[in-house]
Amino acid sequence: MSTTDLATGPDGDLALGPDGDLVGVEGDPATRARLLRAFVTAPGTIPYHPDTGAGAPSREGGPPVAGDELARAVLVEARRDPDVLDASAAEVARASSGVTTVTCRVRTKASPDALQPLSLRLPS
Repeated sequence: MSTTDLATGPDGDLALGPDGDLVGVEGDPATRARLLRAFVTAPGTIPYHPDTGAGAPSREGGPPVAGDELARAVLVEARRDPDVLDASAAEVARASSGVTTVTCRVRTKASPDALQPLSLRLPS
């Protein structure tokens, strides 16, 4: 069974095509889009799924939270995705410019033999 998801840009926002419509993706790009949305979703914002979401922007924009806690939340969200076989090496790094980068490596059903990096940049 093949499913289509909505494409996500590097900032976590939904991607728009040249005509202004939302862009659909399948396979690994769909998995990447779902994971990046899960990373930026604040816990408690999805009805009936209060523990879904790593809350990356809300944590970085709110009270200080240790990078390790956000990295653990990112791994939990990646491992919940039905198309992810394995997730590891989550890191949160803050550059001197104030930009925070959250990275994770995943192995997916579409590419089971390759670890793929996921990266999300969060402005300060």
